[in-house]
Amino acid sequence: MLLEQVVRRVERPVFQSDPSREFPDYSDIELNDLLETLETERRPRFFKELVLGILQFYFDGLLQVYDTEKRDEQSKVLKSLLESACITVDGFYGEGIPFDQVKEKLLPLNYTLCDVCEPVRAEKRRLSWQEWSVEKYGRITAQLLKNKNIDVIVPIAAGGFEPAVLNAVDLGVNNIFPVRFSYWTRRDSKVLLPVCIESKESVKQQLQGKNVLVVEDIIFFGRSAIRVIDWLKMQNPASITLGYVQEQDIFNELKIKTYMTRNLESENLWTVEMEVPV
Repeated sequence: MLLEQVVRRVERPVFQSDPSREFPDYSDIELNDLLETLETERRPRFFKELVLGILQFYFDGLLQVYDTEKRDEQSKVLKSLLESACITVDGFYGEGIPFDQVKEKLLPLNYTLCDVCEPVRAEKRRLSWQEWSVEKYGRITAQLLKNKNIDVIVPIAAGGFEPAVLNAVDLGVNNIFPVRFSYWTRRDSKVLLPVCIESKESVKQQLQGKNVLVVEDIIFFGRSAIRVIDWLKMQNPASITLGYVQEQDIFNELKIKTYMTRNLESENLWTVEMEVPV
Protein backbone atom coordinates (compact mmCIF):
# COMPACT_ATOMS: atom_id res chain seq x y z
CA MET A 1 0.00 0.00 0.00
CA LEU A 2 1.65 3.20 -1.21
CA LEU A 3 1.65 6.05 1.29
CA GLU A 4 1.96 9.72 0.40
CA GLN A 5 3.34 11.21 3.60
CA VAL A 6 6.42 9.19 4.46
CA VAL A 7 9.42 11.50 4.49
CA ARG A 8 12.78 9.85 5.10
CA ARG A 9 14.45 10.95 8.31
CA VAL A 10 18.14 11.48 7.59
CA GLU A 11 19.17 11.58 11.25
CA ARG A 12 17.16 10.69 14.33
CA PRO A 13 17.74 12.68 17.53
CA VAL A 14 18.67 10.96 20.78
CA PHE A 15 15.52 9.31 22.12
CA GLN A 16 14.13 10.82 25.31
CA SER A 17 11.74 8.45 27.03
CA ASP A 18 8.25 9.62 27.97
CA PRO A 19 8.62 10.85 31.57
CA SER A 20 5.11 9.67 32.48
CA ARG A 21 5.10 6.90 35.07
CA GLU A 22 1.67 5.80 33.93
CA PHE A 23 1.26 3.11 31.33
CA PRO A 24 -1.73 2.75 29.00
CA ASP A 25 -3.66 -0.49 28.83
CA TYR A 26 -6.26 -0.71 26.06
CA SER A 27 -6.74 -4.47 26.26
CA ASP A 28 -10.46 -4.29 27.07
CA ILE A 29 -11.87 -1.23 25.34
CA GLU A 30 -13.91 -0.58 22.21
CA LEU A 31 -12.90 1.48 19.20
CA ASN A 32 -15.25 4.41 19.79
CA ASP A 33 -13.73 4.80 23.27
CA LEU A 34 -10.26 4.99 21.75
CA LEU A 35 -11.39 7.70 19.33
CA GLU A 36 -13.07 9.71 22.09
CA THR A 37 -9.93 9.50 24.24
CA LEU A 38 -7.78 10.58 21.29
CA GLU A 39 -9.61 13.94 21.08
CA THR A 40 -8.16 15.20 24.36
CA GLU A 41 -5.05 13.04 24.87
CA ARG A 42 -1.69 14.82 24.76
CA ARG A 43 0.56 12.47 26.74
CA PRO A 44 3.03 11.07 24.17
CA ARG A 45 3.04 7.42 25.23
CA PHE A 46 -0.72 7.28 25.65
CA PHE A 47 -1.29 9.03 22.33
CA LYS A 48 1.04 6.65 20.50
CA GLU A 49 -0.71 3.62 21.96
CA LEU A 50 -4.10 5.06 20.98
CA VAL A 51 -3.06 5.57 17.35
CA LEU A 52 -1.52 2.10 17.11
CA GLY A 53 -4.57 0.61 18.83
CA ILE A 54 -6.93 2.24 16.31
CA LEU A 55 -4.79 0.95 13.44
CA GLN A 56 -4.85 -2.53 14.95
CA PHE A 57 -8.63 -2.37 15.43
CA TYR A 58 -9.28 -1.36 11.84
CA PHE A 59 -6.91 -3.87 10.29
CA ASP A 60 -8.39 -6.77 12.27
CA GLY A 61 -11.87 -5.51 11.39
CA LEU A 62 -11.03 -5.46 7.68
CA LEU A 63 -10.06 -9.12 7.82
CA GLN A 64 -13.70 -9.88 8.64
CA VAL A 65 -15.05 -7.87 5.68
CA TYR A 66 -15.41 -9.46 2.25
CA ASP A 67 -17.47 -6.76 0.55
CA THR A 68 -15.47 -5.51 -2.45
CA GLU A 69 -17.86 -2.59 -3.11
CA LYS A 70 -16.22 -0.51 -0.35
CA ARG A 71 -12.70 -1.59 -1.25
CA ASP A 72 -11.54 1.84 -2.43
CA GLU A 73 -12.91 3.59 0.66
CA GLN A 74 -11.35 1.01 2.98
CA SER A 75 -8.03 1.37 1.18
CA LYS A 76 -8.04 5.16 1.72
CA VAL A 77 -8.86 4.76 5.42
CA LEU A 78 -6.15 2.17 5.99
CA LYS A 79 -3.68 4.40 4.16
CA SER A 80 -4.61 7.34 6.42
CA LEU A 81 -4.16 5.16 9.50
CA LEU A 82 -0.74 3.96 8.38
CA GLU A 83 0.34 7.52 7.56
CA SER A 84 -0.91 8.67 10.98
CA ALA A 85 1.04 5.86 12.64
CA CYS A 86 4.20 6.90 10.74
CA ILE A 87 3.79 10.53 11.84
CA THR A 88 3.05 9.56 15.45
CA VAL A 89 5.83 7.01 15.90
CA ASP A 90 8.36 9.24 14.13
CA GLY A 91 7.40 12.12 16.43
CA PHE A 92 7.47 9.97 19.55
CA TYR A 93 11.03 8.84 18.82
CA GLY A 94 11.99 12.27 17.48
CA GLU A 95 11.19 15.89 18.22
CA GLY A 96 7.67 15.27 19.50
CA ILE A 97 4.29 14.13 18.21
CA PRO A 98 2.32 16.71 16.16
CA PHE A 99 -0.91 15.91 18.00
CA ASP A 100 -3.17 18.26 16.06
CA GLN A 101 -1.91 17.04 12.67
CA VAL A 102 -2.65 13.42 13.56
CA LYS A 103 -6.07 14.27 15.00
CA GLU A 104 -7.00 16.12 11.82
CA LYS A 105 -6.34 12.93 9.87
CA LEU A 106 -8.02 10.47 12.23
CA LEU A 107 -11.02 12.08 13.89
CA PRO A 108 -13.00 12.70 10.65
CA LEU A 109 -12.81 8.93 10.04
CA ASN A 110 -14.78 8.14 13.20
CA TYR A 111 -17.94 6.71 11.65
CA THR A 112 -16.09 4.90 8.86
CA LEU A 113 -13.82 3.19 11.37
CA CYS A 114 -16.61 2.13 13.70
CA ASP A 115 -18.68 0.83 10.79
CA VAL A 116 -16.01 -1.82 10.15
CA CYS A 117 -14.61 -2.44 13.59
CA GLU A 118 -17.36 -1.99 16.17
CA PRO A 119 -17.57 -5.66 17.24
CA VAL A 120 -13.80 -6.06 17.59
CA ARG A 121 -11.92 -5.51 20.85
CA ALA A 122 -8.29 -4.50 21.14
CA GLU A 123 -5.54 -6.75 22.39
CA LYS A 124 -2.78 -5.54 24.65
CA ARG A 125 0.32 -4.92 22.57
CA ARG A 126 3.36 -6.89 23.64
CA LEU A 127 5.70 -3.97 22.90
CA SER A 128 3.84 -1.51 25.12
CA TRP A 129 6.24 0.17 27.56
CA GLN A 130 9.32 -1.15 25.74
CA GLU A 131 10.21 1.95 23.74
CA TRP A 132 13.94 1.64 24.38
CA SER A 133 13.97 -1.75 22.63
CA VAL A 134 11.97 -0.40 19.68
CA GLU A 135 14.21 2.66 19.36
CA LYS A 136 17.36 0.51 19.46
CA TYR A 137 15.93 -1.82 16.82
CA GLY A 138 14.99 1.10 14.56
CA ARG A 139 18.36 2.80 14.90
CA ILE A 140 20.38 -0.36 14.18
CA THR A 141 18.27 -1.56 11.25
CA ALA A 142 18.26 1.91 9.67
CA GLN A 143 22.05 1.85 9.65
CA LEU A 144 22.43 -1.71 8.40
CA LEU A 145 19.71 -1.56 5.75
CA LYS A 146 20.31 1.93 4.37
CA ASN A 147 21.98 0.52 1.23
CA LYS A 148 19.69 -2.51 0.92
CA ASN A 149 17.14 -0.61 -1.21
CA ILE A 150 14.11 -1.96 0.64
CA ASP A 151 11.01 -1.55 -1.55
CA VAL A 152 8.26 -2.95 0.67
CA ILE A 153 7.86 -3.32 4.43
CA VAL A 154 5.58 -6.13 5.62
CA PRO A 155 4.48 -5.74 9.26
CA ILE A 156 3.13 -8.90 10.84
CA ALA A 157 0.05 -7.44 12.50
CA ALA A 158 -0.55 -6.31 15.02
CA GLY A 159 2.67 -6.27 17.00
CA GLY A 160 4.84 -5.47 14.01
CA PHE A 161 3.17 -2.13 13.24
CA GLU A 162 5.24 0.09 15.56
CA PRO A 163 8.74 -1.09 14.52
CA ALA A 164 7.60 -1.33 10.88
CA VAL A 165 6.45 2.28 10.60
CA LEU A 166 9.64 3.38 12.36
CA ASN A 167 11.58 1.45 9.69
CA ALA A 168 9.47 3.06 6.97
CA VAL A 169 10.36 6.58 8.08
CA ASP A 170 14.04 5.84 8.74
CA LEU A 171 14.50 4.05 5.40
CA GLY A 172 12.18 6.28 3.36
CA VAL A 173 9.95 3.38 2.31
CA ASN A 174 6.40 4.42 1.40
CA ASN A 175 5.08 0.96 0.55
CA ILE A 176 3.70 -0.82 3.63
CA PHE A 177 1.98 -4.15 3.07
CA PRO A 178 0.56 -5.45 6.40
CA VAL A 179 -0.46 -9.08 6.80
CA ARG A 180 -1.52 -11.22 9.73
CA PHE A 181 -0.63 -14.71 10.81
CA SER A 182 -1.29 -15.06 14.53
CA TYR A 183 -0.38 -18.58 15.59
CA TRP A 184 -1.15 -18.35 19.31
CA THR A 185 -3.74 -15.60 19.80
CA ARG A 186 -5.95 -15.93 16.72
CA ARG A 187 -5.08 -19.46 15.60
CA ASP A 188 -4.91 -18.31 11.99
CA SER A 189 -4.69 -21.14 9.51
CA LYS A 190 -3.16 -19.04 6.73
CA VAL A 191 -1.62 -15.63 6.05
CA LEU A 192 -4.43 -13.07 6.01
CA LEU A 193 -4.71 -9.71 4.28
CA PRO A 194 -7.73 -7.45 3.66
CA VAL A 195 -9.53 -7.38 0.34
CA CYS A 196 -8.69 -3.67 -0.01
CA ILE A 197 -4.93 -4.40 -0.01
CA GLU A 198 -5.29 -6.84 -2.88
CA SER A 199 -6.66 -3.89 -4.87
CA LYS A 200 -6.92 -4.23 -8.64
CA GLU A 201 -3.60 -5.98 -8.90
CA SER A 202 -2.75 -9.44 -7.71
CA VAL A 203 -0.64 -9.76 -4.59
CA LYS A 204 2.16 -11.27 -6.64
CA GLN A 205 2.27 -8.23 -8.94
CA GLN A 206 2.70 -5.99 -5.92
CA LEU A 207 5.55 -8.00 -4.41
CA GLN A 208 7.28 -9.67 -7.34
CA GLY A 209 10.88 -8.55 -7.81
CA LYS A 210 10.80 -6.36 -4.67
CA ASN A 211 13.25 -6.20 -1.78
CA VAL A 212 11.02 -6.98 1.20
CA LEU A 213 11.56 -6.34 4.91
CA VAL A 214 9.33 -8.45 7.18
CA VAL A 215 8.90 -6.95 10.65
CA GLU A 216 7.78 -8.81 13.78
CA ASP A 217 7.63 -7.57 17.35
CA ILE A 218 8.73 -10.56 19.42
CA ILE A 219 9.85 -13.94 18.13
CA PHE A 220 8.84 -16.86 20.34
CA PHE A 221 8.89 -20.09 18.34
CA GLY A 222 9.18 -18.23 15.04
CA ARG A 223 6.07 -19.89 13.59
CA SER A 224 4.35 -16.66 12.50
CA ALA A 225 7.48 -15.24 10.88
CA ILE A 226 8.26 -18.50 9.11
CA ARG A 227 4.70 -18.83 7.80
CA VAL A 228 4.70 -15.26 6.44
CA ILE A 229 8.13 -15.74 4.83
CA ASP A 230 7.04 -19.00 3.20
CA TRP A 231 4.00 -17.19 1.79
CA LEU A 232 6.13 -14.26 0.60
CA LYS A 233 8.54 -16.55 -1.24
CA MET A 234 5.63 -17.72 -3.38
CA GLN A 235 5.19 -14.10 -4.54
CA ASN A 236 8.72 -14.16 -6.06
CA PRO A 237 10.31 -11.12 -4.39
CA ALA A 238 13.93 -10.26 -5.15
CA SER A 239 14.94 -10.61 -1.49
CA ILE A 240 13.47 -11.03 1.97
CA THR A 241 14.93 -9.74 5.22
CA LEU A 242 13.41 -10.52 8.62
CA GLY A 243 13.68 -7.95 11.40
CA TYR A 244 12.30 -8.22 14.92
CA VAL A 245 12.60 -6.28 18.16
CA GLN A 246 13.05 -9.11 20.64
CA GLU A 247 13.37 -12.87 20.79
CA GLN A 248 12.65 -15.34 23.57
CA ASP A 249 14.72 -18.29 24.74
CA ILE A 250 12.22 -20.66 23.16
CA PHE A 251 12.96 -19.20 19.71
CA ASN A 252 13.21 -22.15 17.28
CA GLU A 253 16.57 -21.35 15.70
CA LEU A 254 16.96 -24.80 14.17
CA LYS A 255 13.96 -24.21 11.91
CA ILE A 256 15.01 -20.64 11.13
CA LYS A 257 18.56 -21.63 10.28
CA THR A 258 17.42 -24.14 7.67
CA TYR A 259 16.95 -21.28 5.22
CA MET A 260 18.07 -18.09 6.96
CA THR A 261 21.34 -16.45 7.86
CA ARG A 262 21.69 -14.14 10.85
CA ASN A 263 23.18 -10.73 10.11
CA LEU A 264 26.63 -10.67 11.70
CA GLU A 265 26.21 -7.04 12.81
CA SER A 266 22.80 -7.40 14.46
CA GLU A 267 21.09 -10.29 16.21
CA ASN A 268 17.71 -8.83 15.18
CA LEU A 269 18.17 -9.22 11.40
CA TRP A 270 18.10 -12.37 9.29
CA THR A 271 18.53 -12.75 5.54
CA VAL A 272 16.37 -15.36 3.81
CA GLU A 273 18.16 -17.70 1.45
CA MET A 274 15.90 -17.36 -1.57
CA GLU A 275 17.34 -20.29 -3.49
CA VAL A 276 16.53 -22.82 -0.76
CA PRO A 277 13.16 -24.46 -1.46
CA VAL A 278 10.35 -23.99 1.05
